[in-house]
Amino acid sequence: MSEASPVVIDPPDPPISFPDPPRAELDRRISDLVEAANEVLLTQGRLRVLLRANQAIVSELDLAAVLDRVVDAARDLTGARFGALGLVDDRGALDQIVQSGMTEEEVTAIGGLPVGTGLLGAVMHSRDPVRLDDYRTHPQAGELPPGHPPVHDFLGVPVRVRGVLFGSLYLAGQPRGAFSEEDEQLVRSLASTAGFAIANARLYSDMRHRQQWAAASAEVTAHLLAPGDGNPLTLVADRVLELADADSVFVTMLDDDPERINIVEVRGSDPTGRLGRTVRTRGSASEPVLRTGEPRRLDEAATDALGVSYLKEFGPLLILPLSTGTRVLGTLVVARRRGRRNFSEADAAMALDFAGRAGVALELHAARNDQERMLLFEERSRIARDLHDRVIQQLFATGMQLQSVLGTMPPGRGADRVDAAVSSLDAAIAQIRRVIFTLSTTDHVGPGETARQRLLDLLRELGASLSLEPALSFAGPVDGVVDAALGDELLAVVTEAVTNAVKHAHAASVSVAVSAGADGLTVVVTNDGPPPASDGRRSGLANLEERARRRGGSMVLAADGGRTALTWTVPLPESAT
Repeated sequence: MSEASPVVIDPPDPPISFPDPPRAELDRRISDLVEAANEVLLTQGRLRVLLRANQAIVSELDLAAVLDRVVDAARDLTGARFGALGLVDDRGALDQIVQSGMTEEEVTAIGGLPVGTGLLGAVMHSRDPVRLDDYRTHPQAGELPPGHPPVHDFLGVPVRVRGVLFGSLYLAGQPRGAFSEEDEQLVRSLASTAGFAIANARLYSDMRHRQQWAAASAEVTAHLLAPGDGNPLTLVADRVLELADADSVFVTMLDDDPERINIVEVRGSDPTGRLGRTVRTRGSASEPVLRTGEPRRLDEAATDALGVSYLKEFGPLLILPLSTGTRVLGTLVVARRRGRRNFSEADAAMALDFAGRAGVALELHAARNDQERMLLFEERSRIARDLHDRVIQQLFATGMQLQSVLGTMPPGRGADRVDAAVSSLDAAIAQIRRVIFTLSTTDHVGPGETARQRLLDLLRELGASLSLEPALSFAGPVDGVVDAALGDELLAVVTEAVTNAVKHAHAASVSVAVSAGADGLTVVVTNDGPPPASDGRRSGLANLEERARRRGGSMVLAADGGRTALTWTVPLPESAT
């Protein structure tokens, strides 16, 4: 065998390479291409986010939802930590602000709505965006409010539609430390879409509110014109409180004295307890509205400038006239808490239309009540005439016949029974006359206008509380001689005497007789209970004696035949003599 020859392996070919300068240029260009591709992908992604944000914004009609989506979309586009959207009212003042990125604790620490006079105001009044690496370099920048998280960079973009300012978008806290020109362009595009979405949402909200106001107006009108009880002003105030998104509604009505107004209804909070109070017209919040019939819109500063005590807890006000077209009946004072947004022109227009309709309905309601009251008065007058002309005459004739029969009867049990029947007829006639007076005066004499009426009202109240209705009779020109001061004394005396008779003497029947004559005014309160013990409690009687003594009169307590009579007599006022 021959010896094998060795295997020879060729060395590998050297790697293909470029000279150093061309290779460096190629690497640089590849890196640029990769970077450009990444930027294109990033830009496409941000554009997709912008398109999705625009779609989400324009598909929403609820204003609150639109504002939230706009702020969230602006933060998503830029990566900003904080975002806010401030809206202006029809007067150009910052009215509402929606924020994203801060906790509730941070928002609470910052406090109320910013006034919009610094950097935020500069953005609102600028036609171009404001982009700053450090907000403190802006000439109108001020200090951040206490509790605000630290920020340095800032991007503000005004939100306008066809030259009309709706508000501004504010962003801060860019992760890269500063906003880029691309951030500005994206947010500017978003702001354009947001402006149209806000305009559409406001139009939709106004339309829906108009429908609600119209439905409430129809409801109030139907309620006022339908028969039934209840205070119609309560329904009016409730609807205004709900539809105006208010915290309180005060209903004021002109008093008989035009220099005074009465707060007749309050719905919502009443921090100073003004319900039922009477205030002077001059200097009140309602004075210009009562004088001109035109509504008033006030912001928080204007409300403070009024200096009205019962409004010091409130901020924005809307004061509406309750009018019939020819005269102003009163006002609706619609209030929001301090720090809340102002009432808009649209709010005022819709509420004014409602108040006008409610004012006319109130007038019609009052006219209908007057008509029903007149019909009732006429019916009561007819009943009173029948009682006077027929029943009393018949009873009086019967009494006369019994008295003539009594004159022919010998003394004895039969004569006594006839005499008792005559006395019962006299008492019945007195009671019927009292009923006639009540029927004749209830509907045309206001409460407390005459001494007779005040006593009737008093005994009706005492009867309800004591479960015993005292009999009441009058003699002489009581109403003509009893002035206001003596009337107050008269009521106090009757109250004390009747109460003592029922509670201390345990009387089962009480009668009150009031007479006026040359000797003065006399009140006799008679009951079927025993007289008070001489060593018993006499504070009530001492009070009656003191009242009589102060007016130069006297008080006498006497018991006779199982009945106790308290006689209180005082001279008449000089003006009555």
